Amino acid sequence: MNIAILGAGVEGKALTKYFAEKGEKITLCDERFVDGPFPRGVRTNFGKNYMKNLEQYGMVFRSPGIPYLNRDIQRAISKGTMVTSMTKYFFEKCPCPIVGITGTKGKGTTASLLMRMLKSKKDGDVYIGGNIGYPSIDFLDDLKKDDLVVLELSSFQLQDLEESPHIAVVLDITPDHQDHHRSIEEYVEAKKNIVRYQEKGDVAILAGGEFSAAFADGARGEVLFVDDNAKKKFLFEKGKRVRTKLIGPHNDINLTAAAIAASRLGVSMEDIHAAMREFEGLPHRLQFVAEREGVIFYDDSCSTTPETAIAAVKAFDKPIILIAGGSDKGVDYATLGEELIINPHVKAVVLMGPTRTKIEAAIDHANEKFFKKMQATQKLEELVQRTKSPLEVITADSYQEAFMTARLMAQPGDVVLLSPASASFDQFANYAQRGDIFQRFVKDEEETA
Repeated sequence: MNIAILGAGVEGKALTKYFAEKGEKITLCDERFVDGPFPRGVRTNFGKNYMKNLEQYGMVFRSPGIPYLNRDIQRAISKGTMVTSMTKYFFEKCPCPIVGITGTKGKGTTASLLMRMLKSKKDGDVYIGGNIGYPSIDFLDDLKKDDLVVLELSSFQLQDLEESPHIAVVLDITPDHQDHHRSIEEYVEAKKNIVRYQEKGDVAILAGGEFSAAFADGARGEVLFVDDNAKKKFLFEKGKRVRTKLIGPHNDINLTAAAIAASRLGVSMEDIHAAMREFEGLPHRLQFVAEREGVIFYDDSCSTTPETAIAAVKAFDKPIILIAGGSDKGVDYATLGEELIINPHVKAVVLMGPTRTKIEAAIDHANEKFFKKMQATQKLEELVQRTKSPLEVITADSYQEAFMTARLMAQPGDVVLLSPASASFDQFANYAQRGDIFQRFVKDEEETA
């Protein structure tokens, strides 16, 4: 078959290798010029016109970074071209049950934690893939009917699905990728495919939040909620809270959602709790980096939305110096501004990158609203206290300057928290590179101390 693969990233290269080994005729297409080597016989089509005339191919694979509603994609579909994706193809061919996990944030943590819980599974092997960075096509041909697959699924991967996983986990959903989706409604509709095609006997585990009702209405199988009763059932053992290495109330949702899924898959409560204790979290998600001269450093570079930064600052009861800002995904920072103003633990914010002006404006607006509200309600003590110790907001021209500013301001007992609330593409290849550099800055501090 004459196959076009759109996007030469991780998924695109994995698809190219997979189909080339099967002897298919492959053209790898990307707007960028990408260095090889590529499998023998693979043709390339690099440049800004890489998606023109897609109807010449028998099948087109869309990488997640290319919007499903892209004009060239839709034109090809209208002309009868078969347009698919790695995720859609995987669902069609997978011979074993799938657990799918989506949400705006927490997907990777929940998927990885569930994998740890499933270590005790007796029958078959367990595989993990999807948005977490492991292309599912890499293990498709190894799967047997007794195996189990855990997939982290983004809105981009879900948007064209016509099948749903046997167990669907939906974490909290907040506005994100508004530079990719046309509206929050389109974003939610894309994610709803995770439950839309479920059947009787399937399970939907919903974490609550504004959009949970919409997912519950679309689910055909059993619906379970990550509510207070579920948290009490799975986060406590003999009346005592299970001690874990994950901090912040948002991680209680991730822990409970994974535990519910594991329980439905036959994992004992003893093994679930053991996994909770052992799991150290994923890199760049509220990751403890080091303590230097009494100052504690946390890397939350995976925070690319206001909501994740809010969750991060709520995780601490110590004075926080927050480093935030990055590239713009078209989201509103009003809620973040309000949290930074009312949260008594945030003593300073250092802003960087293109979103620094938007975040600073949101903080200023929230501060104005706060003072008006306090005056109207005659809460003079809070006004006096805020006047004595106002939130300090500083802008930096570079990432290194932002770090050094935060470091110089920090006192023993303070937390220096990188939680950007923004994407990383203004300066970095991805959020992981941004986090790695932050950790290197901290290490350099140690070496020069």
